[in-house]
Amino acid sequence: MSDRSRDLLHFNHLEEFKTYCKGYGWMEQPTKGYYERLRMKNPHRASCLIVYVKADAKEHFTTYGEAQRMTMSFLSAKRKLEGKREPDSKRKEANRVRLLEQEGVRKVRGVWTERKENAQPKVESDPKARTTEGAPRA
Repeated sequence: MSDRSRDLLHFNHLEEFKTYCKGYGWMEQPTKGYYERLRMKNPHRASCLIVYVKADAKEHFTTYGEAQRMTMSFLSAKRKLEGKREPDSKRKEANRVRLLEQEGVRKVRGVWTERKENAQPKVESDPKARTTEGAPRA
């Protein structure tokens, strides 16, 4: 992960993000300069959480270091609440499919069926017998 991101925190989500950070012990401080939109300090952290706006930004703020870490955490929590992302259920389903396939069960046209052991292609034991079949007799 890089130290900076310019496309994570949308302008519309700044107040929600501020409330989320306050829940984790961050305290709001006055901003310094035109480009800073949010500055917060946590007594248990060495660095400040600062959210910037780029001069020609259209939709998103720029985040660095602590702000980027908290933004990722905020967006992850927001997605879980909205139900947009369910990685645990997808991972569980993939593991279930893998275990079923190891046991000899497979999915064919949406139906789970057991594999038949005898359904393998037949191989003749004598390779010469196959090559001489159909050849003119001398």
